[in-house]
Amino acid sequence: MAYLRILGICVFVIIGTAAELQRVGKAVKERDLIDTSTKEPVI
Repeated sequence: MAYLRILGICVFVIIGTAAELQRVGKAVKERDLIDTSTKEPVI
Protein backbone atom coordinates (compact mmCIF):
# COMPACT_ATOMS: atom_id res chain seq x y z
CA MET A 1 0.00 0.00 0.00
CA ALA A 2 2.89 2.37 0.62
CA TYR A 3 3.77 2.53 -3.08
CA LEU A 4 0.27 3.82 -3.86
CA ARG A 5 0.80 6.68 -1.43
CA ILE A 6 4.19 7.47 -3.00
CA LEU A 7 2.64 7.34 -6.47
CA GLY A 8 -0.12 9.71 -5.38
CA ILE A 9 2.42 12.17 -3.99
CA CYS A 10 4.44 12.01 -7.21
CA VAL A 11 1.36 12.67 -9.35
CA PHE A 12 0.36 15.59 -7.10
CA VAL A 13 3.86 17.11 -7.32
CA ILE A 14 4.00 16.67 -11.11
CA ILE A 15 0.59 18.32 -11.59
CA GLY A 16 1.52 21.15 -9.25
CA THR A 17 4.83 21.71 -11.02
CA ALA A 18 3.16 21.69 -14.46
CA ALA A 19 0.55 24.21 -13.29
CA GLU A 20 3.28 26.45 -11.84
CA LEU A 21 5.35 26.30 -15.02
CA GLN A 22 2.27 27.11 -17.11
CA ARG A 23 1.44 30.09 -14.88
CA VAL A 24 5.02 31.39 -15.01
CA GLY A 25 5.17 30.87 -18.78
CA LYS A 26 1.95 32.83 -19.26
CA ALA A 27 3.24 35.65 -17.04
CA VAL A 28 6.48 35.80 -19.03
CA LYS A 29 4.55 35.91 -22.33
CA GLU A 30 2.32 38.70 -21.06
CA ARG A 31 5.33 40.60 -19.76
CA ASP A 32 7.07 40.26 -23.12
CA LEU A 33 3.96 41.46 -24.96
CA ILE A 34 3.65 44.47 -22.64
CA ASP A 35 7.38 45.18 -22.88
CA THR A 36 7.53 45.04 -26.69
CA SER A 37 4.30 46.97 -27.29
CA THR A 38 4.67 49.85 -24.81
CA LYS A 39 8.45 49.98 -24.19
CA GLU A 40 7.76 50.81 -20.57
CA PRO A 41 9.63 49.26 -17.64
CA VAL A 42 7.99 46.14 -16.31
CA ILE A 43 7.55 46.04 -12.56
